[in-house]
Amino acid sequence: MQKWDREVDLVSIGAGVGGLAGAIAAVDAGHDVLVADAPPVRAHQGSGVVTRRRVRACGWLIAEATDAQTADYFAEFAGWVPGSAYVSRDVPVPTRVVTAVRQGEIEPFIGSRLSEWAVQCLTSPYGMLHSRVFARGDHTMRAADGGTVEVLPIGSIGWRHGMGAPELRDWMVGQARSRDVDVLTGTPLHRLVFDDGRVVGAVFGTPDGPLAVRARRGISVAPTEHGGLIGDAVAGVGGEHRQVCLVGRTASRFGRVEILQTAPPDAGARPPCSAVHRALRDARYSRSGPGHCRKVH
Repeated sequence: MQKWDREVDLVSIGAGVGGLAGAIAAVDAGHDVLVADAPPVRAHQGSGVVTRRRVRACGWLIAEATDAQTADYFAEFAGWVPGSAYVSRDVPVPTRVVTAVRQGEIEPFIGSRLSEWAVQCLTSPYGMLHSRVFARGDHTMRAADGGTVEVLPIGSIGWRHGMGAPELRDWMVGQARSRDVDVLTGTPLHRLVFDDGRVVGAVFGTPDGPLAVRARRGISVAPTEHGGLIGDAVAGVGGEHRQVCLVGRTASRFGRVEILQTAPPDAGARPPCSAVHRALRDARYSRSGPGHCRKVH
């Protein structure tokens, strides 16, 4: 039986934009979070890690090849990505136009959207994978490009033309610091810990030896970032007021950080923009509790 050195609600592996967003959302919900970050491990010849080359290039789902079960777990997800998929860190921040879902409206479940969404997240530097189903209907919005999305608001940013990944990263650092989120650097993932097929924790390498962390609410995995909470923390002032959110699909384990803007009123058929902004704001603060600014040691 695995002996644990630490126990938290969520273990977030990777301190990039996606990893920090997942940690912030968990802290806002009053949960304990441990963020572990290390430079991406590049698979070498003879490695037991089986992943798609394009996913590997993005630093996704890479672990030291010391545990076959961990490698197989990541390979199962990475195998969904077509070999022809293009992956780059230098891509625009995803944006989406949303409106509130009308009362009583029920979205039909379309299973094919889950695999399409998984590929979008896996090939994005803003994506993340959670060991459990994402969001579980915390807040549902209708996307202008079709279907509905689950939304976890992170905060409001002033967004203007010319801004991109560096500004979003710095803004996210500021949000994490304001919540006293601690990031452990130099802690590469050695293996995931499974119990009856479920991920229940992770073991990391540290200068003092292995660190085994139990995760009561699962783990999330996202692209890594050198140095943890580096860069200047900014408030994101100026420009057009928009919401930074962690976005997912119903019944999916994948999420992606996106910037949402509200659609103009549609002849009264949908709520006005102010109502959508209010819905996003209420969704964010309804999850806050006594643990809003809980620091992880």
